[in-house]
Amino acid sequence: MFSIRNELFGPFEKYILRNLHTGEYVSIIPAFGGNVTELVLRKKENLYSVLDGNKTAQDLMEDNAYKGAQLIPFASRIENGTYTFQGKTYQLPVNEKERNHALHGFLNNKKFNIVKVTEGTNLASIEVSFAYNKEIPGYPFSFLAGLVYSLSDKGFKIETTVKNTGVSDMPFSYGWHPYLTFSKPVDDLYLHLPSRRSIVLNKRLIPTDKIKEDQRFYKPAKIGSTQLDNSFIIENGGIAKTELYSVQDDTTISIWQESGAGKFNYLQVYIPPGRRSIAVEPVTSQTNAYNNGKGLIVLKPGETFHASYGVFIS
Repeated sequence: MFSIRNELFGPFEKYILRNLHTGEYVSIIPAFGGNVTELVLRKKENLYSVLDGNKTAQDLMEDNAYKGAQLIPFASRIENGTYTFQGKTYQLPVNEKERNHALHGFLNNKKFNIVKVTEGTNLASIEVSFAYNKEIPGYPFSFLAGLVYSLSDKGFKIETTVKNTGVSDMPFSYGWHPYLTFSKPVDDLYLHLPSRRSIVLNKRLIPTDKIKEDQRFYKPAKIGSTQLDNSFIIENGGIAKTELYSVQDDTTISIWQESGAGKFNYLQVYIPPGRRSIAVEPVTSQTNAYNNGKGLIVLKPGETFHASYGVFIS
């Protein structure tokens, strides 16, 4: 059996989806961008808190690492916040001041509405939505974003839809920004990536035109002292899976993403300075896709983007 309960999280309401049989649960804050603050999964008799999320509402509101955030309607950076689409040039708010870029969309702190809550024998799920209507001059388009979060015996899943509700084409990219963790330094963990090629970035973390062979983690390899802030290309289609393995726990955290036409064909991987977690971000496009077009999705009026990703433990 599965249950859903809600409790206060500072000024917000936190929804907790729980597997009553295993003790697994996930915590979601619809009123703050649909942020995922906690995910606890079970292997055998052990429960693992697999996300490095924000523990308090104050941390969440002050967070600039985008822990657990939804990145809509663009993931990663748009150079100088400027882009040209169908002959018109637009200026987005620059929120990454040190590099002068627009970063990670603008819904990460917006209030999503509750559409449906489901408690059942096989899963618990919550569906939320946000309607955007040209509020930002640099993005004069309209869309309806929908997210369905579900917890089942197969793990945690997010199913995303974004529908163009306007009368003109709209540019779009999307991603999720979880930090995976075993609550210990990542140096002793093993990483396995579903990619053997990465994108060469310049000093401002904007892609160049160069792609390089990067097979460091194409087979499972110890992270050690490796520094990662890289964008990888997913090429095979189907379900792409990234694995983080702890020898000490004999346990693997896996994050999967749908790839293929119009899906999650890129993967951002980043180890923050504290080195106690690793961001593994399913994304639909390259960084700066609004300018370079790599992976950019153009939704026609009435057209809907649909894709899923999730996390499980083994």
